[in-house]
Amino acid sequence: MTPQGPGTTPQAGRMPEMAKPRADVPEACDGPVRMCVICRERAPKATLTRYVRDAQGNLQIDETQTHPGRGWYLCSNPGCAQRFAKYRPGTRRKGESNAGK
Repeated sequence: MTPQGPGTTPQAGRMPEMAKPRADVPEACDGPVRMCVICRERAPKATLTRYVRDAQGNLQIDETQTHPGRGWYLCSNPGCAQRFAKYRPGTRRKGESNAGK
């Protein structure tokens, strides 16, 4: 017997919603979509530049977009490139700490 109570049974007459297209993703986009870490604009993965950390912890371009690990995507906007030059992934913002972790 299944448990009866709040949150355990589906709502009567309600069908699950199908995935709706997102308004912030280009409609004519085939393939994966990624977001620029600076301006947060979504674009097809093929149009963005992917950066990864090398063994020394420096950011380098992942031209093949296949290196393992966390990647950061950057769009072609010159303003984003200027801000990304100062970007330090993995660092915490002022006021945040790892004390409780």
